[in-house]
Amino acid sequence: MNKLSTKIGFVLLTGMIITLIGSLLLMYKSTKDTVEKTIAMSSLDIASNISQGINPTSYADFLSNQSETSTYWEIREQLDDYRQKLEHYMYIHWELTKIAKKSIFL
Repeated sequence: MNKLSTKIGFVLLTGMIITLIGSLLLMYKSTKDTVEKTIAMSSLDIASNISQGINPTSYADFLSNQSETSTYWEIREQLDDYRQKLEHYMYIHWELTKIAKKSIFL
């Protein structure tokens, strides 16, 4: 183990292993970030399409009376219909958020 070539080979091998591990970690992080962004953008597109399909008049009626009326069930059936058409979605979650006396459909 006293040969200079053995020491140089050991240093080079160690450097290559460190470089390989660093590259794998960077690829993992990059892939994970890309997948998360793709899922987020896809979900936003689907939410936008669903919100365009909901009747605004019915939704406004529901906002004025937030109880289980016929309007509520109509909207719920529409959302369930979208959920059934989107095979990979188990739930379509909708929230009412009040900001500056306005309700927003998310």
